[in-house]
Amino acid sequence: MIIYDLCCDGAHQFEGWFDNIDDFEQQRTDGLLTCPLCGNAEVRRLPTASHVKTTGHELVSRPSTNSLNPSESSVEFVRELHKYVETNYDNVGVEFSEEARRIHRGHAEERNIYGSATPEQVSALREEGIHTLSLPAKPPAKDKLN
Repeated sequence: MIIYDLCCDGAHQFEGWFDNIDDFEQQRTDGLLTCPLCGNAEVRRLPTASHVKTTGHELVSRPSTNSLNPSESSVEFVRELHKYVETNYDNVGVEFSEEARRIHRGHAEERNIYGSATPEQVSALREEGIHTLSLPAKPPAKDKLN
């Protein structure tokens, strides 16, 4: 799993999780990457400096400015992302694909929605020109961890 810092043309920064660099490039080329804040599909990777070259061939890890380690930071980001979606989007559950079609066709109020859809349903929506974004799995609540 590779985690990239991303930015849309609207200057919103966010994180993306990918199997590898080819997965990132394919999703970007296919227009599957969109900003979770504004929906902009013009997304690019931000430069990162996880290592800083000093002298010769020696690499020194950059000191973290975050008190969390990267995996804790990623989990917290996903928690916050889910909290944002749950607060600002309407949960339409398993009716997601049908409600997305109704909104797309102008038969329902235009609004932000979330819910669940099968890969086949997502593919059919994409073929109809309806863009969706899959969220990473919701991490367990902090009080549910061992």
